[in-house]
Amino acid sequence: MSDPPAEIRAMRMLGADTVGMSSAVEAIAVVHMGMKVCTINCVTNMAAGITGEELSHSHVSENARQSAKNFEKLITGLLQQIKP
Repeated sequence: MSDPPAEIRAMRMLGADTVGMSSAVEAIAVVHMGMKVCTINCVTNMAAGITGEELSHSHVSENARQSAKNFEKLITGLLQQIKP
């Protein structure tokens, strides 16, 4: 479920550029376990009320599919850089 337009406007007024669905909660859990955290996210759509377009799962899925190859290159390159 997406955030309602009023919440999106409030987040924008507070300075948010993007809003993730679960990264913050996951990062808090990992820090609680004593680990370091790095999150990398793929933004797949504009939030509700920003463009006037209706949000759809197919639109999000298509954008994720189109980004997959570049995302894979990014992660692979980062992992090669931190290899022991």
